[in-house]
Amino acid sequence: MERSAPRTRRRTIPPASPHRAGHYSGLHPEDQPYQSAMLAVQRPPARSSNPGAVVQQEKEEPEITPAPGLPRDLPEASSLPTLRRSTTPAGDNKEAHGLRAHQRYLPAAAPLKKEVIFRGKPLLQQRYVPTLFTISCLIFLVASGLLAYAFINKKPAPNSQVVTAIPDQLRVDDTFVLAGKGFGINDPLTFTYDQNSNPILDGNGRPLRAHADDIGTFSVQIIVPANWSVGQHTIHAIDSGKDQTVSVSAIITVEQSSLAPPQLQLSTSKLDFGTSVPGVVSKKDFILINAGGRQLTWQASSDQPWLTVSPNTGTFSGRGITQVVVNAGTLAPQAYSGHITFIQRGSSDRPLILTVTMTVKSAPPAALTITPVSLTYSGTTSQNPADQAVTLQNTGGRPLDWSSSIVTGDGAPWLSINPSSGHLAAHTSQTIKVSVQSQQLAIGSYQGTINFKGGTNPAVTVALSVAAPGNLIASPPSLSFASVGQNPAAQTITLQNSGGGPLDWTVTAATVDGANWLNATPASGHLEINQSAAVAININAAALKPQSYQGTLTFTYGGGLTKQVPVS
Repeated sequence: MERSAPRTRRRTIPPASPHRAGHYSGLHPEDQPYQSAMLAVQRPPARSSNPGAVVQQEKEEPEITPAPGLPRDLPEASSLPTLRRSTTPAGDNKEAHGLRAHQRYLPAAAPLKKEVIFRGKPLLQQRYVPTLFTISCLIFLVASGLLAYAFINKKPAPNSQVVTAIPDQLRVDDTFVLAGKGFGINDPLTFTYDQNSNPILDGNGRPLRAHADDIGTFSVQIIVPANWSVGQHTIHAIDSGKDQTVSVSAIITVEQSSLAPPQLQLSTSKLDFGTSVPGVVSKKDFILINAGGRQLTWQASSDQPWLTVSPNTGTFSGRGITQVVVNAGTLAPQAYSGHITFIQRGSSDRPLILTVTMTVKSAPPAALTITPVSLTYSGTTSQNPADQAVTLQNTGGRPLDWSSSIVTGDGAPWLSINPSSGHLAAHTSQTIKVSVQSQQLAIGSYQGTINFKGGTNPAVTVALSVAAPGNLIASPPSLSFASVGQNPAAQTITLQNSGGGPLDWTVTAATVDGANWLNATPASGHLEINQSAAVAININAAALKPQSYQGTLTFTYGGGLTKQVPVS
């Protein structure tokens, strides 16, 4: 029996699936998750130069394109059939068709895409929020500090600074008070006038300077010099603080003087201080007017112990200023009325009356009262005036502690008290000493205030006038008498005050032989500025023997200064 060659079973390539590669048959691609297999990629056989020969395709290792997520039970690449291709006519395309179908079934290998992951710096990501929060806190603290510094050290805006001149209508040689508020605390102040910024001079011919006080206020007195023309003048107060320089102005009017006789007038005949309580001291500026010409000298007096005027005398050409002061002190709660009488020296006109009213209400349990409430000093550049006393009294039923502070209009420390604080039991009193130093000041007028804390916080106003020292001139400088058996005729010595302030004088006579034959009448007197007085000198020669005699007249003034006139 002839055995035939065993029939080789050939594996066939399944028909092409209508689905895309990577999907199982029988399921719609949208219903089946994408699946892919490890596919063997086979290359077509190389063409032979012998068309009749059967070309055996070389067996190559398949190129495997992995796909993620595929099942691991893939067929080995060696189990794939070896394709044979004969040189059949072009019309017989079964093998070719099968190969093409198989090639279409095999997808092209897609290149692997690298997954790019952007990773930040872990440390920065972890600290980003805390860092931002810390920076915000620092910015907030810095801003808060700057705002606090700006508000605490804020200097007043120019619009908040005010300067007033009282009175604002004057003549040459008149004095006005320049007062300001809203300035920098303890800032130095200078003063100029008009557009050329000419400095205003003090009584010594130096530029006027002052300091603001602890609440930013100041007050200085300025004399209108002879070189200021008639018309308006602008007065500048310049705050030269460490942070800024501010200039604030006030306007005054200089009027033409008149040759008419001087005539005193009051700016008003009534002045009301409103309601007060015991222990409170109140004050108001009051303006006097010269309705005539030249200069006038005035003097004032009060008819009530609680009502005073400071200063109580003065000289001016156009307008003058003084302060009316009321002291509620120990007054009972009720309405009060008082009068200040103004007279013009050297005039026969009737006195002028200013009526002052005030109402006092009930006081608190402890009340500090002061007597007097105003002090007036007159000094020179070479001699300080004598000290004065102020009495403090606790009129309440409880003890109190008191303290004091001093404010001067120009900021200079010319005013002092001793002691400056203390304790008062109920219904007790204490006396303090008030001193002024005129030697360190320029010629002029000065104002100060002593503020007391305790009870109703009263105050004492202080007025100081500084003048050049008085100078006494005696003429003739010597006297000579001759007598034969009788007393010679009396002779006269004329005394004149040529200094800048008033003076008191006394005269004493001394002889070489010690006899009392030389006499002067009057023996003392008072001289205002540029005022003169006559002193009669008499010789009693009746008891004298015929011979020559010598004596000396000694005039003493100004706290110890002397002038001597020899007599023979």
